[in-house]
Amino acid sequence: MKKNFDLVKDNEKKLYLKYLAPGIFGMMMLAGYVFVDALCVGRALGGPGLAALNVSTPTVSLMYATGFLFATGSSTLYSIFKGKNEDDNARKMYSLGFISALCVGIIYAILGIIFIDKIAYFLGATSNTIHMTKQYMLTILGFAPFFILDIFMNVSARNDKAPHIAMCATIACCSINIVLDVLFVFGFNWGIFGAGIATAISTVISFIITFSYSLSKKSGLKLMKFVPNIKDLLRILTNGISSFISEMSVGIVTIAFNKVILVQIGEIGVAAYGIIANINLIFFSIFMGNSQAMQPLVSINYGANKFKRTFNFFKLGAIFSAVTGVIFACIAVFFSYPVCSLFVKDVEIISVTASAFKIHGLAYLIMGMNLLFDAFFYSVEKPKFAVSISLSRALIIVLSMLFILSNLFGSVGIWMTVPITELITLCIGLTLFIKYKNKQLSLDLQSNKVA
Repeated sequence: MKKNFDLVKDNEKKLYLKYLAPGIFGMMMLAGYVFVDALCVGRALGGPGLAALNVSTPTVSLMYATGFLFATGSSTLYSIFKGKNEDDNARKMYSLGFISALCVGIIYAILGIIFIDKIAYFLGATSNTIHMTKQYMLTILGFAPFFILDIFMNVSARNDKAPHIAMCATIACCSINIVLDVLFVFGFNWGIFGAGIATAISTVISFIITFSYSLSKKSGLKLMKFVPNIKDLLRILTNGISSFISEMSVGIVTIAFNKVILVQIGEIGVAAYGIIANINLIFFSIFMGNSQAMQPLVSINYGANKFKRTFNFFKLGAIFSAVTGVIFACIAVFFSYPVCSLFVKDVEIISVTASAFKIHGLAYLIMGMNLLFDAFFYSVEKPKFAVSISLSRALIIVLSMLFILSNLFGSVGIWMTVPITELITLCIGLTLFIKYKNKQLSLDLQSNKVA
C-alpha cells in the first residue's frame, strides 16, 4: 500500500475502509495475546491456571494502558500538526512520546520485579495460585518496555498513513505467539511460564517490525533532537489520558470483580469471569479497532479545519458499531455454551460461565458506540469530554453498579453490571456529542458568514 492518498480530500468511505480492516485486525491480534494464552493455559492447567492468568490481567492492562496513553496522546497531536502542515512539530510530538514511553517501561520493569510478591497478593493471588501468578507476571513485567513501545509504534504507524505496517506487525505477532504457546505450554511443558514467554517474544518481534518501518525513508516517524518541554508532555498526557483510563480500568475492574465474585461465588466464579473477560477481549478489540481506524482520519481533518468530514467519519464508525454490536449480542445470547466450552472441559465451570455470558453479552449492543464517543473526543482535542466518558464507563459507574447490583441481586447482579453501565454511559456520550456538534456547527456557520 503506497501513501498516494489524501486524508483530507479523498472519498470518506474509501478512506475509512482503508483504515478499518488494519485497525480491527490489529486490535484483534493484540487481544489474541491474552486469548491464546488463556486457551492454552485453560486446556493445560485447568481452573487454577485460568485463575492465575486472570489475577495477572491487571499487569497486562497496565502495559497496554501506558502504551495507549503515550501513543494516543502523541499520535493525535502528530496527525493534527500534519493536517496543519507543521511537520517539525509533528516529529517533536512523536519523539517526545517515544522517549517518555521507553522511560516509563523501564521503571515498570524494575519496580515490578522488585515487588513481585506484594503485587501478586494485592491483585488477588491465593496460596493455590501464587506460584503460577508470579511466573506469568515476572515475564510480562520483565519485558514491559517492549509491550509499551509495541503499542506506541503500532498506533504511530497508523497515524503516519501506514495502517498496513501496523497490521503486518500484529499478524506476525499473533502467528508467532500461537506457535510458541503450543510449543512452550504443551511441547516443553513449561506451563504458564511458557505462555508468558511466548507472548513476550512475539511482542518483541512486533515492535521490531514497526520500528524498522520508522527507520525507512518513506516514514515520517523520525526521532529528532529536542528540548524537553513540560507543556508538550502535559498536552500528550491530556490527550491520551482517556485511552489510559479505558485500558487501565480493565485491570482495576478485574480486581474488584474478582474480590466480589470470590465472596459470592467462589473460585469457580473467578475462573468463569476469566473466560468471559477473554471472550470480551476479542469483541472489545473489534470495537476498539473501529475507533482506532477513525482516530487518525478525524484528527488530521480537524487539524485541516475540515470539520464536516470529522462528523462524516464518526457516522461511518457509528454504523459499524451498531451492526457489529447486534451480531456480538446474538452470539452471547444464543451460542454462549459452545463458545465458553472452548476454554475448559469442566462442565460445572462451562455451565456457570455460559449463564453469565448471556447476561453480560447484552452490553455489546452499546459498547461500540461508547468507545467511539471516547475516541472522537480525544481526536478533536476535547479531553474533558473524553475523560468524562472514560471515567464514567470504566470506573465510577461500573464500580458503583457492581456494589449496588451484587448486593441487591447476588450473582445475577454481578453479571448485570456491565450492560447497565454501558447504557448509562451511552446517555452521557450522546449528551456531550450533541453539545459539541451544535457548538461546532454554529462556529462553522459564523466563519462562513465572515468569509
